[in-house]
Amino acid sequence: MLHSGIFLLMEERMNVTDARTSLDHLFSLLRDPDYDLFKHGQLNEELEALQRLTREPDSIQGFRHLTYAEMKGHRAELLEHLQGVPALLEQGRSEDAVQAIRAALRIVEAP
Repeated sequence: MLHSGIFLLMEERMNVTDARTSLDHLFSLLRDPDYDLFKHGQLNEELEALQRLTREPDSIQGFRHLTYAEMKGHRAELLEHLQGVPALLEQGRSEDAVQAIRAALRIVEAP
């Protein structure tokens, strides 16, 4: 699970090493063929932590935990949206990485 300090956002900048570690865990959950309710809980927590750490605190109310069935349907979409983030971090484009994460998290925002 993510710890509250895994992403350090300061004027759209993240700690790149921590971001890579976090994304590796997120990708392993999204790709896991043995996805179950326990991993579903971890994934929801991970996504919520990403939102908290890449957005203004006042915007958190839009986040909702997806049900198991909803998440199974959105795992590939989340993975597709997030897969470019490591390359952005490698290129030093942390502002673009934050924007890409935010775009992916729109999938789990309340309508």
